Order: sequence, then C-alpha cells, then structure tokens
Amino acid sequence: MLSIRRVPNFYVYVIATPCFILTTLSIVGMFWTPNIKKEQLVKLTIGLTSLVSMTVLLDMLSSAIPKTSVFPLLGIYVVFCVAITSFASVVITLHCLPNPKKHHDQKQDEKLSETEKETLKTSR
Repeated sequence: MLSIRRVPNFYVYVIATPCFILTTLSIVGMFWTPNIKKEQLVKLTIGLTSLVSMTVLLDMLSSAIPKTSVFPLLGIYVVFCVAITSFASVVITLHCLPNPKKHHDQKQDEKLSETEKETLKTSR
C-alpha cells in the first residue's frame, strides 16, 4: 500500500530556522564589538556572506513553494531577514569609530607638544 504524508514542518526546518540563525549570527557578529575602522571590513564580510546565504535560501524557497496569487508568508519572512541584514551592513559601512590606538597616539602627541611649548617658554 502506498502512503503519502504531508510534512508540515519541512519549510520551517529547511528555510525558516536557517534564515533565523543566519540573521541572528550576522547581527551579533557585526555589532558584538565596537566598529573601529580596522575591523570594519571583517564585519562587512560577515554581513555580505550571510546575505549571499540568505539569497540562496530565497532561491530555494522560490523553487520549492508552489506559485500562488499572493506572496507567501514564509517569503515575506525571508525578505524581512534579508532587509535586516542589509540595513545592518549599511550601518556598519557608514558608521565607524576612529582607530583607538591612532586616536590615543594623537592625544599623546598633543600633550607632548603642549609640554614642549611650556619647556620652551620656561627656558627663554
């Protein structure tokens, strides 16, 4: 006897859970530490890699789900996750802090130049 069963959690296991994990890990990975200029490329790489992975998931979703007249809720969810990761990548790109070591060295140079000026004044 042939038995055909529907597996309702298939899309949750194959598409929704990996998309949630990718989005969560990319957001945590991008914003875990301060966004200094030196680490900006690494953080952007995390975001772009997860975007490529979610695009593959979106392609899998479009080929696996039957065509209907309305956009499926699972598709909206994946597009929303892609939008969140895209926005985070834009924020990482536009907002970065100066290199703390370089910034610290500039402050020390300013203090040194002030003390040098004072020593020059007192020596005259």
